[in-house]
Amino acid sequence: MSDCEREKNYRRILILFGMVFLIFSGFLVRLIIIQLVDYPSYSHLAANQRQGLLLKNTLRGDFFDRHGKIIRGSEKAWYLLIEKLNLNSVRSEKISHELKPILGNQFVTALSQNREQSFWIYPEPLNELQIKQILTLHQPECKILANSIRRDQHQGIAQHLLGFADQERGFSGLEYFFQSRLRSQDNSGLVFTLNDGKQHFFPGLGIRAQNAFNSHGVILTIDRRIQQIVEQIMDAHQIPGAIVILDAKNGQILAMSSRPMVDFFVETSSNQDHPFINRAISAYHPGSIFKLVSLSAGLDSGILNPKEYFYDTSQGGQGFVSLTEALAYSCNSVFIQIAMRLQPKLILEYADRFGLGQLCNIGLPNESWGKLPSGIGLSDGEIANLALGQQDVYTTPLQIASMVQTIANGGIRCTPRLVLGTSDSKGAVTVINQITPVPSVRVITEATAQTIKDMMAAVVTYGTGMAAQLQEGTAGKTGTAQVDDDPKTPSHAWFAGFTPLKVPKFITVVFCEQGLSGAETAAPIFKEVMEKVTRIGD
Repeated sequence: MSDCEREKNYRRILILFGMVFLIFSGFLVRLIIIQLVDYPSYSHLAANQRQGLLLKNTLRGDFFDRHGKIIRGSEKAWYLLIEKLNLNSVRSEKISHELKPILGNQFVTALSQNREQSFWIYPEPLNELQIKQILTLHQPECKILANSIRRDQHQGIAQHLLGFADQERGFSGLEYFFQSRLRSQDNSGLVFTLNDGKQHFFPGLGIRAQNAFNSHGVILTIDRRIQQIVEQIMDAHQIPGAIVILDAKNGQILAMSSRPMVDFFVETSSNQDHPFINRAISAYHPGSIFKLVSLSAGLDSGILNPKEYFYDTSQGGQGFVSLTEALAYSCNSVFIQIAMRLQPKLILEYADRFGLGQLCNIGLPNESWGKLPSGIGLSDGEIANLALGQQDVYTTPLQIASMVQTIANGGIRCTPRLVLGTSDSKGAVTVINQITPVPSVRVITEATAQTIKDMMAAVVTYGTGMAAQLQEGTAGKTGTAQVDDDPKTPSHAWFAGFTPLKVPKFITVVFCEQGLSGAETAAPIFKEVMEKVTRIGD
């Protein structure tokens, strides 16, 4: 054999060994993937082949408040299990007859369709009365068992924040925003039997339950106790509107509620009360609340002197008043004079600094930007309306709360925040993935902020906000905003303030849609809310 032929044979052998090596490597890689990467899915499939599924409740991730308390999540529900349906038709008929008055015709129909089953679970959760009635029958085939179910979102708190979701996806609110985190294919509450290869259950092994809770959750800044107080008071007064409470130091949202409440079972988009609207993030004329912007602009720029006096020219006015008295009594004519001196450009510059007319980006769809006018070419009448929070000025209760937080916090604005982070549960360990807040910014000087705080305290001490007085001390501002050009349309009512006075802790905005008067409607509600909130321990 020549050297040339040996070389060719050697190459063929190398190629053959190379091909064998590649094939073997492919099998090895595939084996590693099956054993290490795809193991959970194959294990799940193998387990499913041995299970006779009786009940499956698809779950979603949980929402927690700032203290780790569940706001919306999974809870225990009770179901009816009927054994040995296929063994005795007479017993089956008797069970159907006795349970019909308790569970209705829907149960009878479902039972008739499943009489060939050895075990069957009626898939509708039982209430306490139904459980008691079933137990009094003393039917040995009937058992009550528990399984996990998503907490009823129609009866819980913070509906406008959390939104609505079915078992598969979120449609609104944070349920929609965090859809990918809250949903998981393996997140189910199961009840099943153990079966053999022919799908016959193993006698004596009984019924098994498995709760595969979602490892993901969303941690909110909300304090569940404060949220409950706010919603209870709003329900008691039955006034459409919103209440927002912020932490004075960091702008975190402690409570946010909107009314009327949504009933997803019966409400339609044609409802004239518009319950689907989250009024806390919808824009309205702020009325006299906007005077805080003009005051901040004038004092911070040095154009206004906190000790100077003005003449109140309105009918039945106060005569000569100090700047503090002008705010306390909400003298419209004085603030029109101030707006004429400052001019719209400066006022709107400070409105922008306070975050008015801007999204707070707290994670809720449909948040309104609000609106500020351009300020160009305004007539004297339009400047007057601007001073009173009417002329193309629209703000949300959340934006107003942020503005008051800035003043109470010494002039430093902390962007409102609703989500603290997300959680991943791994065994006994919960990892919290913090979401970095937007950096705080200085809007007005500390001296200006302190001057305005003192003036807002006067509003509550002897001015239009006296109905908001608290033992801990309160500072605030009332607002009554015209809705439209029809004088018969009731005005919107506002109160925005903070407490305690010396070391502010809570920023609270009360907005009453067409509530007539900030002093008579919104301020008393502020007092009622804060009296209960301030009694809560840390």
